[in-house]
Amino acid sequence: MLTRSSTLLACLLLACLLLAAARGGRPISQVYTWLNNVNSTEPEELLRKTHDQTLADALESIRAAPERQRGGVFDTARQMASCLSSSRIAAWVNPGTVPRPEFNPHQFVRRAGTLYSLPAKAP
Repeated sequence: MLTRSSTLLACLLLACLLLAAARGGRPISQVYTWLNNVNSTEPEELLRKTHDQTLADALESIRAAPERQRGGVFDTARQMASCLSSSRIAAWVNPGTVPRPEFNPHQFVRRAGTLYSLPAKAP
C-alpha cells in the first residue's frame, strides 16, 4: 500500500537524483539508471562534491531505510520517471548531435507569439 509518506519520499528521491545528474553534468536519463540500481552511491557522491550535503544525507537515509520501505520508495520514483526509459523521449531530453528546437523564454517574450494555457483536467 502506497502511503503519503512514501510518495513524498519518492518525490524527494527523484528531486535529489535530478539535481545530482545536473550537478554532475550527466544526462537526465542517468536518473532512471540510478533508480534501477538501489545500491549506487554515485548520486550522493556527486551531491557532496558540489556541497549539497543535506540532499546527499537525505539520499543516504532513503537508501538506509528497511528493504521493503526502500523498495516502495524506489518503485514509486521509478514509476514517476518511467518516461526516461523511452529511447524516443531520451532523444529529446538528452543532449545530442541532432539539432532540435528548444524553447527560449527570453526570445518568446520579445516576439509576438501566443502562449496557450491548458487546464490540467478537462471540464
